[in-house]
Amino acid sequence: MDVQVVDVSQRMQAYLQVNRQGKLHPAQWRELVTEPVVMLMLVMVPVIILLRSLLVTLFIGGLWLVGLAVIAVFVFVLARRARRYARIPIYSATMTAEENQHSMLKFWKRYHFKDEDGASVYFRKNLMPEGRQIRSRVTYLVYYMQENDQKVLLSCAPLDHPRISYWKPTPDFVNRQRQRKTS
Repeated sequence: MDVQVVDVSQRMQAYLQVNRQGKLHPAQWRELVTEPVVMLMLVMVPVIILLRSLLVTLFIGGLWLVGLAVIAVFVFVLARRARRYARIPIYSATMTAEENQHSMLKFWKRYHFKDEDGASVYFRKNLMPEGRQIRSRVTYLVYYMQENDQKVLLSCAPLDHPRISYWKPTPDFVNRQRQRKTS
């Protein structure tokens, strides 16, 4: 019987190389930090369009300091989020996928795995690169983080992949996890 090895994309390999050290990949970190800014911009665009003549009058009239204060608040919020995610611990586990989870048409579905004890594990969101393919009844090495009592999937690779030894946690992973749990 021919065993089919699940392919791991180049981007996923890059994520695994960084996550195995207990760090977030720059793309994952950037997405987490800028997440509220994107939502805020979506809300702000219609407001700016509706109030553009009033905003021009306010800025010309000397209330440009209000705009500067708003920008300062944005920078402060982003800096706090950046610091928070730079210090968050990353976890590693061996889990088995419960169902095929690779269709872009099912983007709303949460990822569902079973851990080594057989307990169901759901991931609220994922920060894996696009083009991922998770097949049912395949055991994966999974990197994730805990955020507000919910799990965020960072990266994963099938345990039967020939390069899996390159993606397993390093000694630095355990040290970083221990340091970040105490801070």
